[in-house]
Amino acid sequence: MALLKKYLTINSLFSVFSGFATLLFSDQVGQFLEIDGSSTLQIIGAGLLFFALFVWLVKREKNLNPKKVVFISLMDFLWVLGSIVIVLFNPFDLSQYGSYLIALIALWITFLGFMQLKHNKATS
Repeated sequence: MALLKKYLTINSLFSVFSGFATLLFSDQVGQFLEIDGSSTLQIIGAGLLFFALFVWLVKREKNLNPKKVVFISLMDFLWVLGSIVIVLFNPFDLSQYGSYLIALIALWITFLGFMQLKHNKATS
């Protein structure tokens, strides 16, 4: 269970960092991505903060609920799926570096999601 909590903590902290960065620096993130969507980025940032809070609260439960961990991983994989669509089809005409950043984050989130599921099975 310790490893599962570790990966949930990492997921939550990464989401907090990403959420605050996207929320507070939406104009700069938009410039990097070469999109004009600071309000959209602020909404994404706020959503990441709510997700981070949920993950943190689940992680703090004395007896982790395996269904909540699966839900968190499902949300991670939906984020990855959305990222794949954005990178492959580029509907927002992102910069090349923006696409690289989104792909890199998607790889990281994929790793976290799989590790959460792996260690969730080990604890249930």
